[in-house]
Amino acid sequence: MAFGCLLVLTGAAVPGQWEQIFRLTAEDAAAGDYFGCSVSVIGGTIVLGASYDEDAGSSSGSAYVFEESISCPADVNGDGIADVLDLLEVLAAWGPCE
Repeated sequence: MAFGCLLVLTGAAVPGQWEQIFRLTAEDAAAGDYFGCSVSVIGGTIVLGASYDEDAGSSSGSAYVFEESISCPADVNGDGIADVLDLLEVLAAWGPCE
């Protein structure tokens, strides 16, 4: 891997298919940095290594920290849980049946 990106995916409604949520890249990416050669995910934080990045000297390496709030599209009310309360919000937005 010379330089590139990390794709954050989620399982789609169809089994075996994936949906891209985020595309993470280094703003200072260069060929040969090996961006993404190491990855750590802790909660909503992703740390990506670039072992041959030379911003601080020859092959000094870098770590890129991405902190994103990865939310579920089904969590309509934003409480961190996709449940019946979200469904009730959707139904309320549609209004009464006539």
